[in-house]
Amino acid sequence: MSNNKSKREQFRVQDFKLLPEVYQIEMTNRCNLKCPMCLRTTDMVREDDVLDTKLLELMHERGDFGGSYYVELQMAGEPTLHPKLGEVIDYLKSTVGVMVGLSTHGLLIGKKPTVLPALMSLNDLTISVDSVDPDVYAKMRYPAKLPQLLGALETLFGEVVRRKAAGEPVPFIELQLVTTPLVEGSGDVGALQALMEDRGWDQHAAVRVTNDCFVEMQGRGKVEKRSADICLNPFSSVSIAHNGDVVSCCYIFDPKRDQVNYYGNLYDNSLAEIWASERVQAMRRSHIEGKQKDACATCYLYSPMTIHQNIVARSVQSQNTGRVHLPVF
Repeated sequence: MSNNKSKREQFRVQDFKLLPEVYQIEMTNRCNLKCPMCLRTTDMVREDDVLDTKLLELMHERGDFGGSYYVELQMAGEPTLHPKLGEVIDYLKSTVGVMVGLSTHGLLIGKKPTVLPALMSLNDLTISVDSVDPDVYAKMRYPAKLPQLLGALETLFGEVVRRKAAGEPVPFIELQLVTTPLVEGSGDVGALQALMEDRGWDQHAAVRVTNDCFVEMQGRGKVEKRSADICLNPFSSVSIAHNGDVVSCCYIFDPKRDQVNYYGNLYDNSLAEIWASERVQAMRRSHIEGKQKDACATCYLYSPMTIHQNIVARSVQSQNTGRVHLPVF
């Protein structure tokens, strides 16, 4: 293939795999917070519910996980609210045979006895800290308060220390900061690092910083520059809502069947059938031609699947080197 060809021209002649990565499965679209920078707070209208574990069994029996090596249990809601979180993690790791991670606000650690053991069984864990300033945190993670989070983190890292001393496995842990124009003072890396060093958490977790991805999707302004020329999601991956809806990525908090981001439902068709459907082909064409529609037309962060691929890479690197204090990015 000529090096002079553009990315879009290269995609025209590329053969795509028969099954995508199932890189995200929604445990629930419920959440006990109303974060202002979250699409769930401002845009989601579907009713709250939880994943039926029988869907995972159906997917496994049909071979829907054939393209998967990693699954994050996250989309629109707070995964630790699911009553069978530990069972789901164990099924995916032991029976399906994939790595498993999730992102959580962490506030239920220590409050629900099943949460901490479930989180410790993960391959990787992201906790949304967002700020260690009480006022900033209260605005970003409404109606939670910073002391609640810090207490939960003390419990978490206490268990990490205990397990490491006993030679037991622990997940790769990242504390995440979101930088958003909605809240002045967000994204203060130095303050979080100082707190981690003071409490010894820096020996067990890394810091990750991410931008507010929903500025244009929430109608708060126009994004002048996208993160990339083309999004890889339509060619490589899908996200799955708790009711079996298959969508293009994790930013589709409210799947709508009449929009291009909606691919089908796993209770109606196998993932192989959905992946080969005209709906997915149409999505690919819209990206190849640079004619994005619906949610894709207002998305700043192309290829969100790479967020999770990079988490896996850092997790594996940490396991191989024994280092967790990786560079902030």
